[in-house]
Amino acid sequence: MNASRTLVLCCLLVAMTTGRAAPAHADEIEDVVRMRLGARCGKHGIVKKLPPEPGGLPSFRCDCDGMKEDCPQTSLIAVPGHFTKPDAQELLVVVEDMREICHAEGWGYTVLMRKVKSDWKTVGRGAAITQADHLVTVRSSAGTDVLLSYWSDCWQGCCLGDYEAQTLKLSDDDLTFVNAGILVRFVDSAPKAEETYSTRELEKVIVADTNGDGLLDVTLSVREESGTQDGVGKQKPSKRRTFEMRFTFDGKTFSPVPGTPKFEDEEC
Repeated sequence: MNASRTLVLCCLLVAMTTGRAAPAHADEIEDVVRMRLGARCGKHGIVKKLPPEPGGLPSFRCDCDGMKEDCPQTSLIAVPGHFTKPDAQELLVVVEDMREICHAEGWGYTVLMRKVKSDWKTVGRGAAITQADHLVTVRSSAGTDVLLSYWSDCWQGCCLGDYEAQTLKLSDDDLTFVNAGILVRFVDSAPKAEETYSTRELEKVIVADTNGDGLLDVTLSVREESGTQDGVGKQKPSKRRTFEMRFTFDGKTFSPVPGTPKFEDEEC
């Protein structure tokens, strides 16, 4: 896991199209993103659509003519789903603004939008999501969507991150994320006295019905590396491996498939 990835300006526009209710169309989502981000970019910037990463959809961010001090370093993710009600057509908009990096909302914030008749209305606002490149949704037995997202934090040369399932709760206009289970923990440690390091990084997330029960299951592709590091930061790997962690979903909980690697609760 590379902590700098949390500072990347581009982000994915992820669309999961499972479930019985019709999701928002990709073109409609793009229109909403452009309208919201365009207002943020202001007169000096335009909304730039970046090429998609493999397996992903286009990114959107403010793009200014030159390095203007008042150019918003802003990007958006829009994840369509039915997060708070089975029959509600919603967008979870994840906002990242690099100019706020030292503020209380340094990672940005989230906004829940809901389609009311033909218009998209903001119905709630919540905390930030610190990692935006592995957001997916799966439909629960209650008919609402469960969000799988990445949380990370770094201090004193060590980074911890959890890939976890979350449900969304809306009270008045307060949007909260409720932890529904941690699938895996990632540790990226700096050299200690023996000058060793270790990393564990999530490379890819695949959602598919693997056991034929009609519900989406989750497969994580994980890369591990360990080795030594000298005083100037040059790393010499001694061990590398890539493996899969598979989880079935019964509509309420995620369960590891037999043979899936297990990790102890790790700390720095």
